[in-house]
Amino acid sequence: MKLITKIYRGSVVESFHMGYAYATDETGKELFAAGNPETPLFTQETAAPFKLVTLLQEKGEEKFKLNDKELAVTCATHTGKDVQTDIIHSLLKKIDVTIGDLQCKIENPVDSSTFEKMIIQGRRPSQIHNIFSGLHAGMAALAKTIDEDPKDYIKAISHIHSKNLINIKKYSDSNKVLTEVDSSGLDTYYLPMKNIVKMYSNLITGSDELLTKVFQVFTEFPELIAGEGKFDTEFIKLMKGNGLVKSGSNGLVALCVKPPKSNALNLVVKSIDGNPEAAVSMAIEILKHLKILDSKKIDKLKQFHCPEYVDAAGNKTGRLETKIITE
Repeated sequence: MKLITKIYRGSVVESFHMGYAYATDETGKELFAAGNPETPLFTQETAAPFKLVTLLQEKGEEKFKLNDKELAVTCATHTGKDVQTDIIHSLLKKIDVTIGDLQCKIENPVDSSTFEKMIIQGRRPSQIHNIFSGLHAGMAALAKTIDEDPKDYIKAISHIHSKNLINIKKYSDSNKVLTEVDSSGLDTYYLPMKNIVKMYSNLITGSDELLTKVFQVFTEFPELIAGEGKFDTEFIKLMKGNGLVKSGSNGLVALCVKPPKSNALNLVVKSIDGNPEAAVSMAIEILKHLKILDSKKIDKLKQFHCPEYVDAAGNKTGRLETKIITE
């Protein structure tokens, strides 16, 4: 199989993007492959659910009386809306860590209405508006849980990194994992596609109670995972407790779905050139191709599957289209 996404300017192809992808059912049976399943990829933020496992494992939830919303934002790549940052504030207060202790840079919120409101109110953005602040708050919470200095949570020598790595190896069924730092400033893991798929297979099937808990907080609070109008949030809402997705930087998407009448599907997609829109469109096209989602659900994801582009006046200027080419 080959995955190709074309972006049209009018009727002319302006750019095209190719993708790797691998999917299995819960038994490990291959359902789809574009590229070699052994191709290694950096997990980026798709590893977030498994880092939350470490926090639960170390009893951070109990120690600081964290609620499910506060657990959910530790997996967020958010838009900076108050509904998201208020929960991160609450988490930081419980673990006695300041916003300034978060080791992510100050950024304007992605959500434009929130940014406009801040300007009107004379408020300045802070680290908490960084899209990765929830991930960083989660690592600070883990550091506090195991009695490390939360200001040192990002250092490579920190014990939290080795604890996270143990879980990545466990759930990916991989003994050797290269670790680097991703765009969030946190650990990312270099794993073959098939091993990332294995991680999400464990997540959807609830291979232990900790993963069952992680799946629960993801599916109960999708608005905290990304934000209204973002693919991750809209997909999780659409699946109504029967699937989740976590997108990563540089055109990576990992998801798992449990359809009513078939085994669970686990999928990882990577746009080779890192285009995020192409990766999302590819993921939806694969779900359509495998008949995992019906036409009504595919239609509800139209803005991500085959978006149209408009100019400043709202006139259509182009579109995105993904196709699967069988060999």
